[in-house]
Formats: sequence, structure tokens, C-alpha cells
Amino acid sequence: MNLELISLRYLEQGIESIIKDRLKQIIEQKDIQKDWDIRVFRRNKIYTEILIALISNNRKAALTKSSFGTLLADSLKPFGTVIHDTWSELLF
Repeated sequence: MNLELISLRYLEQGIESIIKDRLKQIIEQKDIQKDWDIRVFRRNKIYTEILIALISNNRKAALTKSSFGTLLADSLKPFGTVIHDTWSELLF
């Protein structure tokens, strides 16, 4: 399993609905939904930070950021600070 995490920290509290709308537009594309399990989180007690987890079972893409993840990260940059990382599952 491969995981991409996209973190957004923004300053304006009133823009959360705009961010949600932007994410929905991108995520609701049919070809995206079939390839990814997408989960969005808000940090507890810090209401200006969002984390998007993109989960893929495709082991081939483990070492690079996906074009979908890059698209999401780039679309969030106008709203604040974005960090985009990739993770690979450790098998025991």
C-alpha cells in the first residue's frame, strides 16, 4: 500500500468552505475515485489545518508523488502552506 499525505495550513478561518468546494471538484472525477481511497481530516483543536490522505494499492508508484496528488497540492497552494509527502508501507 502507498500513501500520499497533503497537509494544508491556512490563516483565514472563513475560507474552509471554499477549500472544500475546490477539493470536491477535483476528487469527484470518476477516473480518480476508482484509483484512490481519499480521506480528509481536520486537526483536533486547530481549525486551520487539513490533512488529505490518498491511499493506493498500486505498489509501482511508491517512490514518487502521483500526478493526482500533485494536482491536489498545487490547487491548495493559493490558500496557505502545503506539504506533500509520500509513504510506503513497511511489511513485517
